[in-house]
Amino acid sequence: MVSVFDLSSTDAMSNDALHQMQVVMVIAAATLGMYLWDICTNLKDDFRLLLTCKHHPFPTFIYFVARGHAHRHIVDNSKCVLAKRKSLYEI
Repeated sequence: MVSVFDLSSTDAMSNDALHQMQVVMVIAAATLGMYLWDICTNLKDDFRLLLTCKHHPFPTFIYFVARGHAHRHIVDNSKCVLAKRKSLYEI
């Protein structure tokens, strides 16, 4: 069984595996787009929260750490999946 993410043996990949990889790429791109949209629509509120967090600074800090971690994970995952696009279309 050939893994969808293992493109080193591309001759052994079936059409079904190629289709699955295309679906993964579309989902990764859509997730990145939705996350960027979320950042853009909530930027004003996040900035206001950051400036007015005098009573509960720890939960606010955790919120921004979680947002930063999610951002890094989504961007890294999207770059990894979309970087395989060139190898996918060389078949």
